Amino acid sequence: MARNARAHIEDVVAADPEIGAEYEALRLRRAVVGQLRDLRQRKHWTQQQLADAVGVPRSAIARLESAGHSPRLETLHAVARELGYEVDVRLKRRRIPVA
Repeated sequence: MARNARAHIEDVVAADPEIGAEYEALRLRRAVVGQLRDLRQRKHWTQQQLADAVGVPRSAIARLESAGHSPRLETLHAVARELGYEVDVRLKRRRIPVA
């Protein structure tokens, strides 16, 4: 991403707390599902193979990997477990104080 595009996004996010919150949620969602997709691909599994192992329809895995919605924590846990991993959720203090 070009520096001025990144700077523009940072300006928009900083100027509007609602946009900032949505941007952060999307960033987090994309990071998590990106990891899961990469783990599935490293295992050389198709979405269908993972879905069968978890006991969900293939469309559930496709939706998960698209980052189009927030998956349930239970779903993330089940998918990670089948891939040989576990979900580790941590809360940390925000860098920007809430007004």
